[in-house]
Amino acid sequence: MKHLLLYVIAGLCIWLLWMYNNKPKESFGNYPESQTSVLLKGYYPLSGHTEVGTKNESQMYKHYPVFPSGSYTQITNNFKHQNNPDIAKCMPDNFCGVLYKDKEHPTNIITQLPPVETGPNQRRVGFFSADIVA
Repeated sequence: MKHLLLYVIAGLCIWLLWMYNNKPKESFGNYPESQTSVLLKGYYPLSGHTEVGTKNESQMYKHYPVFPSGSYTQITNNFKHQNNPDIAKCMPDNFCGVLYKDKEHPTNIITQLPPVETGPNQRRVGFFSADIVA
């Protein structure tokens, strides 16, 4: 009987510790801080504005990058690195260009991969060079 009571108490303690460590969290940031600060704080510099912008969609569409299609340079408007997350595609539009300053990123232009150094027992697998196993 004493062992059963010890197992119940130990199980209850483990369950309480598990419940304490699994507090409600948000998927974007920590719970209390995410209610009062912006989502990408620390990744993009903040502008410090406290009011919304006055531009509407007809003024903001000019900031959205558009490149000609059919180019052999392989440039698209699907950027890997955005200079500013709130340019030209904000909902509602008065939030565009308000929260964050621009951040310098590496280039978005993709170049062709260099040739792989080949040997008698190597071949290219995707980006990497792999040994041929016989």
